Amino acid sequence: MGTHEIWIGTFPDAGMGTPAGHGEGIWRARLAEGRLTDLRQVVQTPAPTFIAAHPSGRWLYAVGEDASGTVTAFEVTDDGGLLARGTISSGGASPCHLALAPDARTLYVANYSSGTLGVIALDDDGALAGGASGPAQVFAHEGTGPDPTRQEGPHAHFVAAREDEVLVVDLGVDAVRRYTVAADGTLAAAGHVAELPPGTGPRHLALSPDGRRCYVVGELDVTFHVLERTGERFEPLGSISLAGERAERREHGWFLPDGGRLLASHVELRGERLLVGVREDDRLEELRLAPDGSLEHVATHPLGGWPRHFATVGEHVVVAGQSSHEVEVLAPDGSRTVTALRQPACIVEVI
Repeated sequence: MGTHEIWIGTFPDAGMGTPAGHGEGIWRARLAEGRLTDLRQVVQTPAPTFIAAHPSGRWLYAVGEDASGTVTAFEVTDDGGLLARGTISSGGASPCHLALAPDARTLYVANYSSGTLGVIALDDDGALAGGASGPAQVFAHEGTGPDPTRQEGPHAHFVAAREDEVLVVDLGVDAVRRYTVAADGTLAAAGHVAELPPGTGPRHLALSPDGRRCYVVGELDVTFHVLERTGERFEPLGSISLAGERAERREHGWFLPDGGRLLASHVELRGERLLVGVREDDRLEELRLAPDGSLEHVATHPLGGWPRHFATVGEHVVVAGQSSHEVEVLAPDGSRTVTALRQPACIVEVI
């Protein structure tokens, strides 16, 4: 089954929304035979809630998810440690997602609170572009949605980068925004490429390898949406609710009998299967994708607590359980192991 290593980003120890800089940082662990070993904190850095690895394996990038909004480039040392080599503005407040361009010359940042996209230039080797004090470009989104507590304004939450376009999921305005990529790597805004039903609160998406289909998870409506490209737009092809039988629909969302609100999280495409996290009743849903775009429920994998993010590593799925303070490893046979860690937020395989 092989041995793999992972990076783990974390929230401040007191939780989301508390001041950054209270000992949180980036951790590293080895995954072998379905268990995490050698868990160790390799650097302290404020609120590294999302991280991304350069394809060379030499660099790791981390957001600083607070009001000031930063991105730090860490150089990976020979012993597996991290050295901060530069920190710049993310182009907004509360950066929550990073994506590298296919040529690894640009780093894109979704800034949640400000609803902005930051475009950060990188050198050939992956370092922050020499002399850069901030993003090369910043794009602001506009609009609102029907949920007054979560959609009072734009909230860029996820970036998908292709050679000729960049897609940004905006939870606050129920839309996916498109940017075209010029030969020199700069972006130009091309408007909304998809509108989701009001109150969807789109959080993350996955693209088919050919870019023809877009699989969007609605954090607020707890629904999985399949979109198909028609010209330069994506149109609805189908959807499936992830709310389950215990939840009841109320204004602006799905709630459990005890009052807890369901919130969908991350999505990952694995061949003809899709994995989607659901928080509050804490599970990983496995769906099968048919050629016509329809979806079939395959399995529900119970989890410990608040699956914020996950990643497929080898044959296993590694889950960041934010509120349970655990990293869970799910094996192909459905068994799982648990390792304690305060406020895990993001899982990335070491390259």
